[in-house]
Amino acid sequence: LLCIGVTWGFREESLHQELGVTHIARKADDIVSIVESLNK
Repeated sequence: LLCIGVTWGFREESLHQELGVTHIARKADDIVSIVESLNK
């Protein structure tokens, strides 16, 4: 399952990595970049 985790909020980036999150956004603009790259 494709997942985009974010580093702001309640969880650390390391937890996202342990859980197998496919992509990690460190800022809101990263979400747009990730989605655009997936739609190529």
